[in-house]
Amino acid sequence: MSASPGCDVAVGPQGWVAPVRARVTSGYRTPARPDHQGVDLGAPRGTEIHAAAAGTVTVATCNVRPASHGCDQDGAPKIEGCGWYVQLDHGSRISTIYCHMLHRPTVAVGQPVAPGQVIGLVGSSGNSSAEHLHYEVLINGVPTNPVPWMRARQAPLGSSG
Repeated sequence: MSASPGCDVAVGPQGWVAPVRARVTSGYRTPARPDHQGVDLGAPRGTEIHAAAAGTVTVATCNVRPASHGCDQDGAPKIEGCGWYVQLDHGSRISTIYCHMLHRPTVAVGQPVAPGQVIGLVGSSGNSSAEHLHYEVLINGVPTNPVPWMRARQAPLGSSG
């Protein structure tokens, strides 16, 4: 493993890194949450969120309903949407999504990112009841379970650190 330029996280030999080091607090499409398209990683408020791999920012916005709630405050289960979030395109029809950021993301649409680059901070904006990172992996636009997918890229999720 090597460190990506400009950041202090180890990038695996396939170019991937866990976006945060935290335990999985809610899994992918569990019986209790069959529509949960990613995993929730229980990192503390303000934890740096890292780009999982090199890519380009395709979305960096506030997504809440009602829009009047905004993203610059904690969300709630009754609020819909991802809150402050980022989507990255990694090429080969692979993208990742990072939801519930504390503040406006530190990256902008069209910006290239390096693996491990900080893209925002863990928060609780949008449809959220506590601070955490909701993380998704999409292949050809279709959600896939991030836990085995990241493990196969030698960047396992659910680590404590």
